[in-house]
Amino acid sequence: MREPYPTPRAVRRTRSSALAALAIAVALLLGACAPAATAVLSPPTFRLVTADSGLVRLDLPGFGAGGATFRLVVEAHNPNPYPLRLAVFDGDFSLAGARVAATTFPGGIDLPPRGSARITLDVDVGVERVPELLASLADILAGRPVEYRIDGVVGVEVLGVVQRFPSITLAQGTITQDIALRPPTVSIDAAASGVRSVSFDGITIELALRVHNPNPVGVVLRAPDARLRIGDRDVAIVQVVPERLAARSETVVVQRVVINPVQLGAAVVTQLQGLAAGRAGSVDVAITGFWELEVPGLRSVRFDAGELVRGRLD
Repeated sequence: MREPYPTPRAVRRTRSSALAALAIAVALLLGACAPAATAVLSPPTFRLVTADSGLVRLDLPGFGAGGATFRLVVEAHNPNPYPLRLAVFDGDFSLAGARVAATTFPGGIDLPPRGSARITLDVDVGVERVPELLASLADILAGRPVEYRIDGVVGVEVLGVVQRFPSITLAQGTITQDIALRPPTVSIDAAASGVRSVSFDGITIELALRVHNPNPVGVVLRAPDARLRIGDRDVAIVQVVPERLAARSETVVVQRVVINPVQLGAAVVTQLQGLAAGRAGSVDVAITGFWELEVPGLRSVRFDAGELVRGRLD
C-alpha cells in the first residue's frame, strides 16, 4: 500500500522549520565571514537582579578559613527570534569599582526566542583580598549602597556553532543589603558539663556552652558581665573569654566557675556534693547578662538578653 501524501499543513510546517534553520545557519556564516554582519546575530543582554544578589558570607582573617562569598543573580535575555544556548560567560567581578575576583559560569543555559533565563553565580574571594575591601564591606554591613559590576565575554551556541562576542560590561547595579546581626543560639551541653570538685572553700563547676553563630559574618562573641545563677541566686561571675566564631558556625566553649559555698546554702551544697560523687540528681542553672558581637573594625552590637542560657547539671 502506498503511503498517503503529506497534508498541505504538514508540508508548510516542514518547510518553515527548514527555512528557520537555514536562516540561522546563514546568519552565523555571515558573522564568521564579515565582521560588519555580526549584527545579524545579536548577543544576549544581562541584568543584575539586585534583590537576590549580595554578600552571603564574610570571614575576616583569623575567622575559620577566612574570605567572602558574593552571590550574583543575573537575568540573561535573548533578543533574537530563534533559540540560543549560552555557552560562555567569563567575567571579572568588581565591587565599588575595584576588581575583586574572576567568575566563570559553565554555560549550558538555554535561552528561548526573545526569552530569558536566570543565572546564579557564587563568587569566592580569597582571605588575602579581604583587607583591600574593608571600606566596601563596612558599607555593606551598615546598609549603605554598593556598586556591583561584571565585565567579561559571552559566547552563544546555535546549531552546534559557538559565537563569542567582545568583552563588555555584562551586568551592573547598586545593591543595598540589610544584614542585621542576630544574637547567638546557646545551649548547655549537659554531657560535657558537671561538678568537678567540692571543698569547704570552693565548688568547681564546668559549663560546656554550645554556641551557634547564625550570622553570615564571622563575629567576636563577648559576655562582659555574665553571672551564674543557681536557683534564684547569682552565685558567681562567669568570665566568658572573647570567642571568634566563623560565619554560620558552631563551637563549644567551656567555662570553669569556682563558687563560694557560703553563697549557695546548705541544701544546694548537698545537691552539688551528690553530683560530684556520681549520685543521681540535677540542679538547674542559668547564665544572665548580655551579649556583645563585633565584626572587628567594621561593626559591633549589644544584645541586652537578660538570661543568656538555661540548663541543668546532672
